[in-house]
Amino acid sequence: MRFRIAILVLALCVAGTAGQTSSPAKAAKKKDDTPEGYKKDNLRGFTLYFSTEVLEQDKLSRQERKPLEALEQELIVVERVLPADKVKQLKAVPIWVEWDERIAMANGRGGRPVAVFYGGHQSNLLGDRAPYKANAVTVLSLRSLTNEHQPKTDTGRCVTLHELAHAFHYHVLGESALVKQTYKQAMERKLYDPEVYAATNDHEYFAELSCAYLDRLDYFPRTREELKRHDPKGYELMEKSWGKAPAKQDPAAAKGPKLPSPDGGGKHTLDVTTAGLRLGEALVGEVPPKDDWKGRPVLIFLFPVRHGGSHVILSKMNPWYADLKDHGLIVIGVETSKASADAVAKLARQREVAFPIIDDVRLPITETFALPHSLLFDHTGKCIFRGAPLDAEPYVRIAVGKALLARTGKESFSKAARPVADLLESGSPMTPVFTKLAEQIRTATGEAAGELKQLQTVLTAGGQKVLDDATA
Repeated sequence: MRFRIAILVLALCVAGTAGQTSSPAKAAKKKDDTPEGYKKDNLRGFTLYFSTEVLEQDKLSRQERKPLEALEQELIVVERVLPADKVKQLKAVPIWVEWDERIAMANGRGGRPVAVFYGGHQSNLLGDRAPYKANAVTVLSLRSLTNEHQPKTDTGRCVTLHELAHAFHYHVLGESALVKQTYKQAMERKLYDPEVYAATNDHEYFAELSCAYLDRLDYFPRTREELKRHDPKGYELMEKSWGKAPAKQDPAAAKGPKLPSPDGGGKHTLDVTTAGLRLGEALVGEVPPKDDWKGRPVLIFLFPVRHGGSHVILSKMNPWYADLKDHGLIVIGVETSKASADAVAKLARQREVAFPIIDDVRLPITETFALPHSLLFDHTGKCIFRGAPLDAEPYVRIAVGKALLARTGKESFSKAARPVADLLESGSPMTPVFTKLAEQIRTATGEAAGELKQLQTVLTAGGQKVLDDATA
């Protein structure tokens, strides 16, 4: 079960009316508003209430990034990605911090939340407990948050940003008809699989899209650019709500996309190879014989034809296939519900599917998993990704890039050829790769010129084969 944040609808210490259009009002100043067992502090302009246990655990911690440092790291992200006026508004929201409080998800999702906003229709979750936490964010498990933000294993997720997005929704936008309408339209168009958190309700839709628009989301659409392509109305909602987002300045972002978990957070085994696959009969198109798979990445997409979300996924996969098929990518769809060949062929025509679809695949896997589901194998036949199909895209592009580099037979490249190799290794789309290749070829000499010529040959081999076949 994935850790997820419960539905958040932010409020302030002073109870206000949901839907007000002005900024949240600051709480009236008191001599001592700190309950017993907590210490009030100010961190980067945010008002925080730390439990005694949190402060004790911070002193005892031997982790590379201590608990309070991990929390500060989140607040730094919030300040960096939000427009300045929105940061000022949301710094009025108090944040309570517990060490490891456990509650069930209030929206029926599995797992337990790392943080929660006790405001709006969530305020009744408190009951008679801790009324001072009403209309405020509570970090329930700083322990989990600290583990998540260790330097060598940092997931990049910002829990606090998600919470404060709920806060903004509740206090500034209120019960917005535009949010509800945009969410309803997205679900009617089947843009989001019911399993993803953004599909839960309009509140989670707004908060999750806010993360994608302002920073990053840990599933598709992961970034502002992906959101704009995938859900244009959702993107417009974000732009109207938050304004023009500040330019992203995270230097790590230039090195490539933040990748989702390759195994669904440990749910799926990757101990599978292409040698263990047994394919069924083709319903649409022709499957390349296994002898042709050598040295090529292979993406297997399992889906039931009646699953509406799968129809959207098929359309989204078409551009990947078009961009990468001449560079070695093999994609095979697998219809899992025993639908008729006519039904599958009709869907393929409607969605303009260019890759083959078969009626079955035997996998050497004993675990159960939800559909739709993808498995990606690299050029050596090793499984390198399993999970939600749209999350596979960055892995697909990286796998194709590494396969192309492997064809050169070189393990390292000269300074002039390195920029092209770096783009391929990071999963760049092919247009920037060819642009950089052309730039480097114009000025390279000697050994570097030979390496670039070799890369050019590898990159154009697929297109040359298509041309040769067409003119034969």
